[in-house]
Amino acid sequence: MRRLLWALIAAWTASFGTLALLEHRAFETGRFDLGNMVQAAWSTGRGRPLEMTSGEGEQFVRLGAHFDPILVVFAPWPHPELMLLVQAGALGLGALPVFRLAGEGRTGLAWAGAYLLLPALQWTALADFHPVALATPLLLFAIEALVRDRLPAFAVFAGLALLTKEHVGLAVAALGLWYARRRPQAGIAIAGAGAAVAALAVGVVIPGFRPEHGTDLAGRYDELGLSSLGLRDLRYLLAVLLPLAGLPLLAPLLALAAVPELALNILSEAATQTSIRYHYSSVAVAPLVAAAILGGRRFGRIALLAAAVATLAIGPLPRLDRLRRDAQDEAAAAALRVIAGDEAVSATNGLGAHLSQRRRILLFPLVADADVVAIEEGRPAFGGGVSERELAAAVAGLRRDRRFRLVYERDGVLLFRRESSAGAGTP
Repeated sequence: MRRLLWALIAAWTASFGTLALLEHRAFETGRFDLGNMVQAAWSTGRGRPLEMTSGEGEQFVRLGAHFDPILVVFAPWPHPELMLLVQAGALGLGALPVFRLAGEGRTGLAWAGAYLLLPALQWTALADFHPVALATPLLLFAIEALVRDRLPAFAVFAGLALLTKEHVGLAVAALGLWYARRRPQAGIAIAGAGAAVAALAVGVVIPGFRPEHGTDLAGRYDELGLSSLGLRDLRYLLAVLLPLAGLPLLAPLLALAAVPELALNILSEAATQTSIRYHYSSVAVAPLVAAAILGGRRFGRIALLAAAVATLAIGPLPRLDRLRRDAQDEAAAAALRVIAGDEAVSATNGLGAHLSQRRRILLFPLVADADVVAIEEGRPAFGGGVSERELAAAVAGLRRDRRFRLVYERDGVLLFRRESSAGAGTP
């Protein structure tokens, strides 16, 4: 069975790693967020730990946006494709603790298959790269360690998970409370440590590093209140629970470790947080899968069937049209090859993911001190409420700007150079 398990993990990793690479090469990834991670890791390797450019054009330490210092592990090779492959491999490897928690054998294999078929997991693998995605396998390994009373192993896996995002400490705290039923002192210590890390990250680290004009993500909760809950939130919860056939409810105390993240998503004003098409369920997946196993281990085949139906209904595989490179993508690839690594660049979101291995990478229409401006027409920039019409107006203004010269135009891809640097190569 172990050979079948490893074959399953390898096949899943190869499949979703390849799909993620194809999306990236078809310019379907973005400066927000893959490019942010690449720039932070790239800067770290050059003596500026986790430095990146904010959406407002300020240089700051990424810890002022999110507490995810685990990004430093990518400093030796800060390449977007490596990050995507590592993410796919890590998510696939989460099937190993699932298999062992379920008792191995055929039952364990059924649960491993159910885990790999979860739509939320598959969407995460294809939603750019986010450090918090690594929390899914790390927390699964941590839960397995608690089940087996291996506290040193738990400390390693939970400790690494805490470095993937600021709210992971809340999940670790909940795991501590669950474990306190068996070993009260150890469980309470774990709960206290998890809560302390979350409080330190949110209350001290992030505010301390936030750029002067940076966005405070707490603003997503300005209208906090249960009265704001609606059909969208219900659909989100069903998309998380039904692929596991509702089995997490059979072990409610362990499933409670998913509640902090689910609550943060449901109470947020950001619609993306109540969609499994993004990375926002990464921390919830591990305790929900573990609760489903520990509460309903014998229902592995039912979970496998539920996950299979769900992935066909709401999973990412039907959207394969995003993987094909069109004429605009080919034009973009040709244009980007002539941009030097030391040039400050302003780029639209899709191009920015390919240009973030540099100190200054701005999100067009912000130009500021950019030496080069790279634009895909018809694809508005991420965030800031910039519409396609506003993007077109910004391009028209740039065409009239005498400080820049248009050096490349093909299939909706434009490349402008500041006159002082116009001597650089052209496509």
